[in-house]
Order: sequence, then C-alpha cells, then structure tokens
Amino acid sequence: MTNMTGTKKNIFFALAAVAILAGAMLLPQDADAAVGIVRWSAVGSDPTATISYRLNVTANSGTIQIVNVATSAVVRTITLAAADLTDGPHTVAWDGTTDAGASAPTGTYKARITVNKNAVALPGVARRIRDHSVQAPTSHRYMGIDADNNPANNNQTNPALSSFGNVYVANTVSKYIEVWTPGNAAGADYAQCAFGDPEVLPGWGSGRTGGSSPWGLAVSWSGRPASSDRSQSRLSNYAWDGSDAKISGYQGSANARDVDMLGVNPADTNGMFHAAISSGAKAGAIKLGVEGDGYAYPYGSVNYKTLVLDQWAGDANSYAQGIGFENEASYPWNAKWYFAVGIANKVFRYQGAGTNWDDTSIALDTTFNGSGSLDVTNPSDVSVNPRNPNIIAISKSVTPNVEVWNIGTNPATKITDIAIGSAGASHVAFDAWGNLLVTAGNYIQGLWANMYEIGDSGSTDTRETDVATFVHTYGNNLPVVESVVVSAPGDSAASRLPVDDTTTTTITVVVRDSDGTANLTGATIDLTPFGYGAAVAPTSSSVIDATHMQYVFCLLYTSPSPRDRTRSRMPSSA
Repeated sequence: MTNMTGTKKNIFFALAAVAILAGAMLLPQDADAAVGIVRWSAVGSDPTATISYRLNVTANSGTIQIVNVATSAVVRTITLAAADLTDGPHTVAWDGTTDAGASAPTGTYKARITVNKNAVALPGVARRIRDHSVQAPTSHRYMGIDADNNPANNNQTNPALSSFGNVYVANTVSKYIEVWTPGNAAGADYAQCAFGDPEVLPGWGSGRTGGSSPWGLAVSWSGRPASSDRSQSRLSNYAWDGSDAKISGYQGSANARDVDMLGVNPADTNGMFHAAISSGAKAGAIKLGVEGDGYAYPYGSVNYKTLVLDQWAGDANSYAQGIGFENEASYPWNAKWYFAVGIANKVFRYQGAGTNWDDTSIALDTTFNGSGSLDVTNPSDVSVNPRNPNIIAISKSVTPNVEVWNIGTNPATKITDIAIGSAGASHVAFDAWGNLLVTAGNYIQGLWANMYEIGDSGSTDTRETDVATFVHTYGNNLPVVESVVVSAPGDSAASRLPVDDTTTTTITVVVRDSDGTANLTGATIDLTPFGYGAAVAPTSSSVIDATHMQYVFCLLYTSPSPRDRTRSRMPSSA
C-alpha cells in the first residue's frame, strides 16, 4: 500500500508481504513460412501499460520495445522470457521505466513486439487444426480453406473483434463455416475454435440447405469469408463472425469448386469481386454491390461475367479444380489468375487486361514457366504466398499431396514435395506468414485440416500498437519493493521471524522509485500480528543510489508488552 502527498511519496509495507517474502528477494531472411503475431494490443494505466499478443507457434526469442510516438525513441526494451514465447495468448507489463530504471519522459507511447523463430528443415512441420478420422465429430468433412491475411483487420482497441490470422474452413457435412484462431496453448492442436463446440458443432451456419453445402472458400482483403454452393450455382459472403450473410440467387457460376475475392472493400470506387472456377471448364467473377449494399449480389446469371470457357476439358466431377490470385487487393483486369485443373494435369496462369470491370478480359500468360502452364499430376488447388509471389503451393488429389514451387525462375523449380497423411488433398491456401493451410484425406471432401510450416531459414514477425497507444507521465511511477530480508541472531530457519520476547528480528527492505529517491519521504510497516502498531517507523534509512532506498526495522520481538505496543521499539542508541 502506498500513500502519496503531492509529488512526495510515503511507503507503507503490509506484514503479509513481509511474511511471505521473508528471507527471499522480491523481483517485482525472409522465410517461406514463419512465426506470426495476432491479437496485438495495449492498455495504458498511467504510468504503466499492459501489452497483449498471441503467437501462432512457439518462438525462440523476442522483445517488446516501448517507443515514444513523438520522437520514435525506444525508451525500454523488454526481453521476452520463454514463457512469453509459447504459442497462444500472452500479456506483458511495462512499469513506466526506461532501460536505466528511471521514469520515462512524459509522452504518448506504443509497443513494438518482435518475435523470432529458428530455421525449420525442409519439407517442414505439420500442425493439426482438426482431424475427423480421430476427433469428433467423425462424420464431418472439409472442402475449402483460407485465412484472413490483412493486418488491418486486427482490432487493437477491442481484440475480441479481430479477424486477422483467423483460419476459415468449409464443413460440407454440418454446412457450417468453421473459424479457428492461431495459437492454442490449451492443447495439441494448432488453433483454437472461435465459435461453437469443436467436439459437437464448431463454427456458424452458412445458410446452405438440402443437398447444398459450402464448397470453395476464400477470405476477402476486408476480412469477409466467401463461399460457393455445391450444387445450386450460388455464391455467398459473410461478416467474419457469420453475421450479415449475403447469399445470392442463381448466378450462372455453375458447380463452383473454388472461389476467391478481389478488391479492397466496397467503398473503393473499383469495387469488390467474387471470382469462381467451376467443374464445367468455366471461370469468371461477379461484381458485388447493389442498392447501396456493398457486399450484396446483383441477381441473375447475366451479372456473372464468364472470363474463361472451354479452354480446358470439363472434369465431370472426376477431378477437383482450384483458383488463386497473386494479390487479393488487385482487380480482375490487373490480377494474375491461377487455375488448378485436375483433368489437364496442369496449373495455368492468366493475366487480366482492361481498365475497369466493363472491359475486363483475361488471357493465358505465356511468360509463366515459358508456356503459360505448369505440369502437375492431378492438381486440386493453387495458392500464392502473400510474402513472396514467386512461391506457389499446389494441392493434389494424389500423394505426395502438396507441392511447393519457385515460379520466379524460368523454368519454374520445385522447392519440395509434402506428404500429409496417406490420401489426396482438396484445397490449399497460404496464411499471412507463408505457412500452408491444407484440407486433405480425400480430394473433394477431406477428413482433416492442417497448418503446415514449410521449411525455412528462420523467421521474424513485428507488430506495433500504433492505434492502441498509451500515456505515461513522468513522476507518477509508484515505488516498488525490490527485496525483503528478515534476520535474527544465528540466522537459522527457526529464527527467521520473532520466536520469543528475548530474540530480536531485523527486517531490511529495499525500495526502488524510478522517479528518484528524493520523492520518498519515509516508510512504515504493519506489524499488528506481532502486537505492534499498523504504522511502525523504520529504525534507519539510507540512500543506495539515485533510485534505491534501504529501510531497516530492528529490535522487533514476537510479543511486546502492552507498554511497548504504544511506542516504537527503538535501540537505546537511536
């Protein structure tokens, strides 16, 4: 307990703290895949602050820097302990001091969180999201998978509303969209279920009915998951929590096996677009926005623009097909379109052309691998690494079920084959840090979903609480008890506290005040359990250095006489 008068401070020590701490010290490369930070935020309580964050996987080292917003000066660097580097949520406190132990200058501050992970050998490490061959509900199956890769969708002022980093999976049996948050300290799985009960019914309803299920799945740059319809040529998109569902009528997108989203958000004058590839050798997109609702679908197949038709054989439901883009914040007319076509045993790249949606067209990009295509056995989906567009991943309906390629060379070169499980993979996506998200166990309705950390040479992620800033005022720091030592003659374990009326005990307390010892005017200690008063003054005090003061309470007995209880037990020489 601390009492303050003006800028001066008076320290009051509770006996409980002394008893508990008696005899002890009180210590108030660019990589292909990576460790990642989500849900970062800060809450200030002048002069201190609490920094919160979540890690997708365990890091090997890290720091939190406290940065003055006005000057960009780093006033304090906190080295993260091993316990602060595990996967899952964490909080770290800043006590308002600089690296030198003094109170930081008055100002507005932000936290800069940095974590590092050591190299991972190729091909990498699989981390389970859910495996319905061994985890309930064992009847559930997966198709599409994607993640929110836009850091702007991290809500620093209300982390519960953040969607950045979330993994979304289309469950074809429950007809739900599952939502998983990276980093799960509570169990062996990679992610934590964000909605519902993972053992019973995870996620939220997609609005599909009858024989229809969510099929392909993508997440827009604005953070909205989108899906295609298994059998009714309909498309849909939702707020990240399943609210504000927009489900189209018939769109002419046919049996869309996979989807993706293009555009920044509906407020952008260029618009938002929902792209799809169907089993009928057909691909195209529809522009969202109708009657002032930026995410709604205009009704009717005439609004769906077919951009590729009959340029490869239809798969007749015998092979899966996937779609991907190099940059989801681009638009149909300037985007690079990737198509995985199983029956052709190829991945194609098309280049958009035109100046707006009205004159958009796409054509085979023959600069890709020197021919416009890449030979891959039974590809089922394709995704482009957002950290490095020269890296693509291709899922396959045969094993090994994932391939990773460097397409920055001509011809393209394979980086690695990945075998996850013993059956084909359905869909693949990159997360924001270059890790793979894969549904597999069957090429079209998989048993499980995994995150796969591709082998790399080491990784780093840095995030700042540039929205959730906090204020520190010089001079407001509270004193901190740094050590308490209780001693008696002989210094034996039995004499650590007063044991009788003839044995005396000395209590030595060291206090740190980052505002300087000049602000400390005195200290008292509560010894009522021993028959003394609640505010016993120290026998002596001395300055250790600019921020540390020592207080000594000596000649203390276990049970003073009644007359002693009304006066200090001071030595005769005092």
